[in-house]
Amino acid sequence: AVCGTTDEPPTVPVCIHRSALNNAEFRECGTLCANVLSAEQLGTAERLATKNISAEERFRLAEWDVLETSAPALRHALTSLDCEITSTVEIGTHTVFSFTVRAAGIAAGDDELVYLGREYQRLDASTSALV
Repeated sequence: AVCGTTDEPPTVPVCIHRSALNNAEFRECGTLCANVLSAEQLGTAERLATKNISAEERFRLAEWDVLETSAPALRHALTSLDCEITSTVEIGTHTVFSFTVRAAGIAAGDDELVYLGREYQRLDASTSALV
């Protein structure tokens, strides 16, 4: 889960289940790229959302670019937020990582993909309404 926290400095919290294989990897490397996908990338989102696949497997599932922090960014994402960890907090089953955004890539056009009510849904880019 990702959402905005502050504008100055631009900060986002990212919640990752403690048992996810990538939880320890994010702690170790200190960077992360949060990607917003288009509705057309549903299949990619479903494959990448699997919690128990290794980073190596994840990288084979899609095409990637490298951003300012050297974090991998999903090629063709609508938005990519290149971030560095500023703090972590353990809450229940998850680690909440607080990230400062160092760079952002933004593409225009397609409807966004959101995860709501335990399923993926399309968010109409022109009206911001779920369809």
